[in-house]
Amino acid sequence: MNTLLENKRVVDQIADKINGMPCWMAVMLFLAIVIITIWLISFFYDINKNKQEGFTQEANFILKQDDEVFEDPFYVGIYDDLFYKKMYNTYEVGVIINEIHPTSKDVIIEIGSKTGNYVGTMKSNGYNIVGLDKSKAMVEHASKKYPDCKFIHGDPLEFMNFSSEYATAILLLDFSIYYISDRRTLFYNCYQWLKPGGYLVLHLVNRHMFDPVAPAAKPFTLVSPQSVAPTRITNSDVVFNNFNYKSKFEIEGNNEGGGMNTNDTAKIIETMKDKQGKVRKNIRSMKMTGQKIIIGEAKDAGFMMLSQYDLLKNQREYQYIYILYKPSN
Repeated sequence: MNTLLENKRVVDQIADKINGMPCWMAVMLFLAIVIITIWLISFFYDINKNKQEGFTQEANFILKQDDEVFEDPFYVGIYDDLFYKKMYNTYEVGVIINEIHPTSKDVIIEIGSKTGNYVGTMKSNGYNIVGLDKSKAMVEHASKKYPDCKFIHGDPLEFMNFSSEYATAILLLDFSIYYISDRRTLFYNCYQWLKPGGYLVLHLVNRHMFDPVAPAAKPFTLVSPQSVAPTRITNSDVVFNNFNYKSKFEIEGNNEGGGMNTNDTAKIIETMKDKQGKVRKNIRSMKMTGQKIIIGEAKDAGFMMLSQYDLLKNQREYQYIYILYKPSN
């Protein structure tokens, strides 16, 4: 009882001090408490969500590259833990819907749908969307995660995935375009699949400036580490229950604008090491050409520019949503 009385006395003293504060100071204190509370919730959520079981392998070292990486069931299973952030997803879907104003009858295609999160968000908002992904493992995972959504296993460079003038909008989000080597064939196919007046939505980045750190490696979500670091951070470190994840982003070439580009290769090198010392290494290569070149290739296929959205407000600095359209005549 004495402890309860002492606690009450302390609380009363705090309350009296707050009541005696100027109004502006009380408001600032309240906002500080709200911000700290949000940060703590986010921090502990990020810790708890990484309770992923470890991998099982007989060999001490396994290397997977490019398409092999996305066919690895273990990697597919931890993909969302590493890279999914609901805030990114919700904000970008909102940008797209507000710009293209689809109806429930319009058909939308997402190329590179991965674990299905963008498709799931669009579907939950009443839109008719189908996901297309080259990885069979990703399609199977997405289909289980979102059983009410439609996912197709197919290569976007194959025209026969869809009929001509099938869709009202085609989305390439979450770095998907950088994993497609032949963009001219991609843009040709997209142009044919779209109805006149249809939209092509691209997620592009300034490859030399954007933040390549995995979302799971950034617990301080209110402040970007890049904004206070003396040099660009390109490494990610995430601790799971039974293994550690590390990655490094490497970029070659130096041509963000136009002109010839002799080397536009970027790589994400991932290493996962369990408590027994066994290692899985992934190397994901991307064709990370400058934004102006990619937009120029889309225009060469017949697309016209409609708008560009800076994703800075979504904590994705130097990342953009470009919306192009197929002319009606």
